Amino acid sequence: MTVRFAAASLPGCSLLDWIEGRAAEGQPVVYWRDSEGRRAAAAGAAFWQSEVSDPVWREAREALQNFWQSADYDGPLARERVRAFNLFAFQPEAGIRSVWRGLPRRLTMVPAEFYWSDSEGTGGVIASNRVILPEARLSSDPVPDRSYDPDGWSRSVNRALAAIETGELRKVVLARRWSLDAHAHPTEIVRRLESNYPGCTVFWVHLFPGVDFIGATPELLVERRGLTIRTVALAGTARRGLTPAEDARLGAGLLADPKERHEHEFVVKDLQRSLRMFSHRIVSPAEPELLRLANVQHLRTPLLATLRRPADVSEIAEAFHPTPAIGGVAGTDALDWISRHEPEDRGWFGGALGWNRPDGQGVFHVSLRSGLVRDGTAHLFAGCGIVKGSDPAREWDETRRKLSAIAQALGAPEEALCAA
Repeated sequence: MTVRFAAASLPGCSLLDWIEGRAAEGQPVVYWRDSEGRRAAAAGAAFWQSEVSDPVWREAREALQNFWQSADYDGPLARERVRAFNLFAFQPEAGIRSVWRGLPRRLTMVPAEFYWSDSEGTGGVIASNRVILPEARLSSDPVPDRSYDPDGWSRSVNRALAAIETGELRKVVLARRWSLDAHAHPTEIVRRLESNYPGCTVFWVHLFPGVDFIGATPELLVERRGLTIRTVALAGTARRGLTPAEDARLGAGLLADPKERHEHEFVVKDLQRSLRMFSHRIVSPAEPELLRLANVQHLRTPLLATLRRPADVSEIAEAFHPTPAIGGVAGTDALDWISRHEPEDRGWFGGALGWNRPDGQGVFHVSLRSGLVRDGTAHLFAGCGIVKGSDPAREWDETRRKLSAIAQALGAPEEALCAA
């Protein structure tokens, strides 16, 4: 049956309240608020394609293009408003008994209802019919405690430093999981993240009963508006100060830290290399700036480029992902090292999620500062880059600060944060 899309007006309540109701009805939902204040809410599916292994970006693009071409649109406004949501795991392989067991490694979904609100206006689109979603095979087996403790973390960091010393790696990003009880409702978590992290993109993905993926990511992977590409290098981290003077001192120290600048430069150069696949003209500042969040501050370098040809935003995102900010240098060697040495599957953490339009415009973010809430337990993830000069204890503390972002939104007590 051909799907027909028609333009629609916003529901008579906030988008978060509206989507909470749709989730309560058992529909898959996605909520999104970015650092520019743009909000999007989606429910139901007019198109759904998921893979539990080996997520191939090209196949997703081809299937989506076929759907765009087969659909009917009630005028140009409806075609302009329709969107697809995409979610890709960090790596193709899945841990059989990981917290991500049974969840797709790749999802492409065209919502049956989609609404947005931004500084330029509001709008929405509704599909004439919906697909019947496949039943998820979600195991309730207990999750093995395979994440790092401080000693295991130190051993892994030291193994990475040895690989860097021998030249096997130049940089590798390690990540760990911390699990705790989740008592807050997803919408409550989202509201706290929106309040605490206005400079981040806050997202909530609810695909199956009892499974919610929530985060506040500071990292843009790529955005395409017209023929302009925008991306950001984000690597190098320091804590926030307790006073303005201490905060300024820590920020200045981060800008001057050779180890942090070295780590950051890896990401900048890799993004520039990837951008050259699509553009001859790349603009970026010579020096990084500071991105100050509630709990940490990062080195940040924005990059702009102009497309030589109108490539789909997912094609550009595929070329970038995973960046050295979440994988390492050199890319394939670092990812192989992670697969061999990290104790568990990262799943959607460190993956790519975002929206795209039939004309190829859209946006993808890296799903950092995020957690999977599953059957009443929140599994939070955080990582940091290991380069020459890294110290295991200092890197552990960095992951603790990053984990606190969503843990505080969960309402975790202070003593629990200290134990992260």
